[in-house]
Amino acid sequence: MEMDPEIAQERMAKERTMLSNERTLLAYIRTGLSAFLLGFGMIKLFDGFNFFFYLGWVSVAAGIFFIGWGLKKHVKEIRRIRRMH
Repeated sequence: MEMDPEIAQERMAKERTMLSNERTLLAYIRTGLSAFLLGFGMIKLFDGFNFFFYLGWVSVAAGIFFIGWGLKKHVKEIRRIRRMH
């Protein structure tokens, strides 16, 4: 029994959209983790209260922000995809 080509095409489009959403989430996590680790390294390396020490804390905060933002966007996009199909 073969599936209707239009239904198969719609299912594949949904699957591609879900995979794209997952790749985007992983990119946000990768960027956030990189910023977080860079900041942590700067804090440990420049253990005084100078420009790079504070820049390290800004980088740590930015990393946490990127991960949170990516998770929020991911959940929002999944809900939108499920509503559409």
